[in-house]
Amino acid sequence: MDLQNLRNDKLKEAVRGNLVSFPAQAPVYERQSKADVGWRVAVLYYVRGWSLTGIGNRYGVTRERAGQILNEWRVRSIKAGYIQEIPAL
Repeated sequence: MDLQNLRNDKLKEAVRGNLVSFPAQAPVYERQSKADVGWRVAVLYYVRGWSLTGIGNRYGVTRERAGQILNEWRVRSIKAGYIQEIPAL
């Protein structure tokens, strides 16, 4: 599985299907815009299954902006090794 090329919705399916790992404590990236919200967006989307519209409404941003925050968090987390494929037994 090529994690770098997975879209958010496919990565969400993989996380919820236990095909990839998700950090128990989602990392906060200080240099990310909305750093205080980025990790929360990731947890709500990938773990809790929220929609981007729902997340946008919660944090007062558009659906598109919520998606941008999520994309930035995903790319950094994969590069840092926080999200990895779980090998089949």
